[in-house]
Amino acid sequence: MARMTGGQAVVQALKANGVTTIFGIPGTHNLPIYDALYYEQAAIRHILARHESGAGLMANGYARASGQPGVAIVTTGPAAGNIMGSVGDAYRDSVPVLVIASQITAGFIGQDRGLFHEMRDQLGMAAAITKWSRRVTRVADIPAAVNEAWLAMTAGRPRPAYIEIPEDVLSAEDDLEITPAPHLSPPAADAQLVAHAARILREAARPLIFAGGGVHWSGATAALTSLAEALGAPVANTCTGKGALPDDHPLALGFAVFGPEPIMKLWRQADAVLAVGTDLDEITTGGWQLPPPMGLIQVDIDAAQIGRNYPVEIGLTGDARTVLRQIVDALDGPQPDAQTPWAAEALGVRSHLRAAAAGTDGLALVQALSAALGRDGITTGDAACVGSWQLWHQPVYEPRTFLFPLGFGTLGFGLPAALGAKAAHPERRVICLCGDGGFLFNGQELACAVQHELNVVTIVVNDHTFGAIRRQQERNYGGRVFAADLVNPDFPRLAEAYGAAGQRIETMDELPGALDAAFASGKPALIEVPGPIADPPLAKLP
Repeated sequence: MARMTGGQAVVQALKANGVTTIFGIPGTHNLPIYDALYYEQAAIRHILARHESGAGLMANGYARASGQPGVAIVTTGPAAGNIMGSVGDAYRDSVPVLVIASQITAGFIGQDRGLFHEMRDQLGMAAAITKWSRRVTRVADIPAAVNEAWLAMTAGRPRPAYIEIPEDVLSAEDDLEITPAPHLSPPAADAQLVAHAARILREAARPLIFAGGGVHWSGATAALTSLAEALGAPVANTCTGKGALPDDHPLALGFAVFGPEPIMKLWRQADAVLAVGTDLDEITTGGWQLPPPMGLIQVDIDAAQIGRNYPVEIGLTGDARTVLRQIVDALDGPQPDAQTPWAAEALGVRSHLRAAAAGTDGLALVQALSAALGRDGITTGDAACVGSWQLWHQPVYEPRTFLFPLGFGTLGFGLPAALGAKAAHPERRVICLCGDGGFLFNGQELACAVQHELNVVTIVVNDHTFGAIRRQQERNYGGRVFAADLVNPDFPRLAEAYGAAGQRIETMDELPGALDAAFASGKPALIEVPGPIADPPLAKLP
């Protein structure tokens, strides 16, 4: 037992659960937490964001890149409101982010008396977009609340959690014992259902595996590779599943969602589909226009997702790594050659899509980006037109190296998420690719990057417009465009004003050299690239 304030209890409970990095902004009501952090600087690094949205997205990027929960600390009222978009992104893409917010004095909550930073229902706002939320009104309850939040984020489907603590509770004292949250074993699926699924997959002539983000969160990449090789099954992936199988593996089909006819043909031809860690959502299926796969076997740790969007033949509820290992163990018979005619056909589709993009600026951009990153570099994207090139044509070789906000469509995700990823892996190269509109949502976080020596490189494709919105207006409203065009700053000079390196290129041939110079600068850097860049051609097979 030790005597400590509520702020100290927060910090010690986080420390007990292995937290070494926190993102946030101090404010009037949360200063007891920051005073406690002052004495823990050797153990916990605090990264000072410039806006709470940025803090939340940094924690989001940290979690996606590290596989551990990201933590953000904000103050009351407007600060708590500012971070909610970031929390929504974490909820939709199943990312464990813990937000700890302060609150007004406990006795005044809910009275609408007009206190500084008072919000009518701050907890209710957070509860709407988190997996777990709680208000703590006693110092003695803080350690248990942190541990409950930790379990909520790390057991079952990973999603964000929220704790709010009144300012007077953060300043009060009590005698506490701090222990970490218990570790729960990952759940396995029903053995009989696993055996049935293994028989279907073994007997299939054209099996297909569809891997989502759940593969990464369970650490299932090795198990997925073993199963794919045992079946000779091509592996397609969702946005969050990119890197589940290295893109140069002979069975890697890569990003393959609803849209191009060659991809649709594979879905129709497959006689058994194993969907792992994906809820088969609107984006993935083109608004559920993807025809129901034959023999669909769905693996998900969230039982509520099994069969929610597509009827399944077998639903296996459990941890992805555990269940995939169960299926591998249940297989019998000789292992087929990875280069079956079916696998060769699937890989031929991918080659065809890449050939259709040859000679384009978009392909040159992602090729230069990939060359600069190497195999373990990390890239982030944004809800921008240029992101389609990352999705379809950027190779990904390692788990947790491709961070993209496709589920929630969070504009401004790219730069702060890249800073969070760099904080998680300071030894790796990190590149953010974004549009001009999205960059300006959180471009001020370049100041954070400089202050904390988070040396990421940001590529801004500048077409002076919200490109995706302009294209939708042109397509759907007779060419009429309104409120989509932008007046932008001089991006390289803006970067230099923050203390970062800035440069502008005129042609895509200059990008490899510009990336070399950016990394050689030894500080955060920005490269402006001229836009617009046309969408990837997703041609039909001849």
